[in-house]
Amino acid sequence: RRKGKSGKPIKDKDTSREEKKSKSTAKSKRASTNKKTSKSKKQEKEEEEEEEETKEEEEEIKEEEKSSQTNTKKRRRSGETTNTTSTTNSTPVKIMITGITLNKKLAGQVKALGGTVTDDVMQPTHLITDHIHRTLKFLCSVSRGIPIVTMNWLQKSIKQSAFIPTDPFILKDPAGESKWNFKLSESIEKARISVEKKNDYLFEGRVFYVTKSVVPDPGSLKTIIECGGGECVKTAPRKKGENITVVSCKEDVKVYKGLVELGYEVYAAELVIMGSLQQYVNWENNKIDGP
Repeated sequence: RRKGKSGKPIKDKDTSREEKKSKSTAKSKRASTNKKTSKSKKQEKEEEEEEEETKEEEEEIKEEEKSSQTNTKKRRRSGETTNTTSTTNSTPVKIMITGITLNKKLAGQVKALGGTVTDDVMQPTHLITDHIHRTLKFLCSVSRGIPIVTMNWLQKSIKQSAFIPTDPFILKDPAGESKWNFKLSESIEKARISVEKKNDYLFEGRVFYVTKSVVPDPGSLKTIIECGGGECVKTAPRKKGENITVVSCKEDVKVYKGLVELGYEVYAAELVIMGSLQQYVNWENNKIDGP
């Protein structure tokens, strides 16, 4: 190789080009790796946030189910009947809350107006919340076709010393509707018509069997299904051809494996949750593949 005045080797043009190309390629690889790492971290963060949100929903559903069960027992002891119809002008106002809190002062003011606050999902005439939630109370309220309003409705009612029309205060949550791909007003209207006609309910004529490890728990899903006009059984079908819809999860694969062998199709809990929210049951998208 040729040498310069300093005695150092002079690089050939071809060699120099190759080195530059090599360095450029290395830089591109590093940039690509960094981009992938960054993307991976972003995806991980999104997945963590989604998982955290799901856990919060599950906890809310569990708490609401406990409250609902307690109130149902009290109602049965007192001899009250279950009201599964939506509110009318002559119906006493019964308010339920989800996603927000109602302090003692506001609860007292509701009582002063002649209304009551309840945690029993079969009883309310109105649900008050801040945005769309996939909680037990919210899902049941949609299926029962009752007005879902903001806190402004209650505050205005208190100011006017009477419960006022709900139309100007109906919950609007475009972000939530976009996220869950539905129109809240359409879902409530569809359910309301079914309740008024007393037919064509979301789960009408359907009998469900829910396996033990499903989230939310079988008790909560049972309540949601019943609000949608369906029924639940405690025992799994033992022979072919029974009119039973199986809701399960991967954790209960040993249970539903035998049901698949009997010819039953198995569905995820989202069938019930999203079905209640959208007032449309997407059987195909919520099917669990066989073991």
